[in-house]
This record gives sequence, structure tokens and C-alpha cells, in this order.
Amino acid sequence: MVSSTTGSIEVRVQPEYKPEHSTPHSRGYVFAYHVCIINHGQLPIRMTRRQWFIADGPVIRREVSGEGLVGEYPEIQPGGRHEYSSYCPIVNPLGRMHGYFLGHLPSGEKLRVEVPAFTLVAPFILS
Repeated sequence: MVSSTTGSIEVRVQPEYKPEHSTPHSRGYVFAYHVCIINHGQLPIRMTRRQWFIADGPVIRREVSGEGLVGEYPEIQPGGRHEYSSYCPIVNPLGRMHGYFLGHLPSGEKLRVEVPAFTLVAPFILS
């Protein structure tokens, strides 16, 4: 697991290789990742947008952005947390992801919450 903190918002990410959904013989590797966002602050924050930067092997780079977090716009209360899981298919057995979430405080102020870089690695690469 990796984690980072932006202001009073902590983000933890745990990636996992999914062999049952992967097809290495046709260059298809699927990774799930579990995200936990914890509000250590005094104000609620509503997460409204995500931006991912994906490195798929040494050459392929792509960006994925969109509204919400897997279709939700969670409001995380002080001391609260929001968790979700998603996945990322890539064509190489080794990749990397990082990004940010955009949150809004009650005042209307926007906060860019960094998501730490994490590695997507098929276990057989480590052998």
C-alpha cells in the first residue's frame, strides 16, 4: 500500500494483479486498485473529479479523467473516509499510475488532492 497526504486529506492505494481477468498470451493484464480517502480535517470535502496518469510499460502513456469517483460524488465528513475499488487494464505486465482528485470545501474553495504513484506489476515479473 502507498499513501500521501494533501492538506488534511490522506489517500491510500492498494493495487492488486487480477490473473483471473488477465490474458498474458494476448498482452492483456488487469489490475484492481482499492482507494481509501480519509478526511483528517475540520471541514467536509466533496470529491467531484478524478485525473489518472497511466504508464503502461516503458513507452505507452495515457490519461483518464472524468466526473466523480466511479460514478459517485462522495462528501467525506471530518474524521470520515470513503473507499472504492476500480481497475486498470494495460498491455504490459508492468505499469504505474498516479493522479489527483478534485475536492470542494463548503466555502467553494477547490482542493487538488494528490494520489500517490503506485506500481502495477504482475507477480511473475518479480520471479
